[in-house]
Amino acid sequence: MSGPLDTTTKRGPGNTEAFGVARCTSEKATPGSCCTEWKRGRFRKTFLGGVRGSSTVSKPSDRPSWDDWALGIADAVAPRGDCTRSRVGAVLLDRRRRVVMSGMNGTVPGEKGCLAGACPRGRATYEQIPAGSDYGNCIAIHAEENLLINARREDLEGGTVYITRAPCYRCLPRLKSAGVFRVVWRTETGWDAKVLDWGRK
Repeated sequence: MSGPLDTTTKRGPGNTEAFGVARCTSEKATPGSCCTEWKRGRFRKTFLGGVRGSSTVSKPSDRPSWDDWALGIADAVAPRGDCTRSRVGAVLLDRRRRVVMSGMNGTVPGEKGCLAGACPRGRATYEQIPAGSDYGNCIAIHAEENLLINARREDLEGGTVYITRAPCYRCLPRLKSAGVFRVVWRTETGWDAKVLDWGRK
């Protein structure tokens, strides 16, 4: 390919080394437009890992583990949670590591939620009601519960559930009863995991 293409990689805020920048140096280029060479260069930088010989090519070590990747999906689900104290996301991967279900904490669809001030627990401070205490005054369905309600039994059995925080005392036995093999959750320093003994006698 020939043409006025400058494939200089820019570094700094707003530009990551992994994606780089392909600049069009054509005198005919105008703001808001780009030539075919620029388009092709951007595609190569973004989707093909950079031009041949470039330092922007991704390395195998840059690829996240299954656990880190799935927790990232749970992180993306969490902001949809309806809670003033903690928005939680959960994701289910089946035995073949396919993403098959997600869930977030919130009230029954159509009912007034915690963010609207309907939850007694949500209106209280952590000094009044510490984290992890009894959920009798909480109107929300937890992220794990929403996931279990909508997931298929065959996907749950032997699967792994990823959560943005540790499962509570009421959700953990429900995950175990549903046949979930493993649970992974976020911690302050990374993540932790627990294998559930779901063997049947």
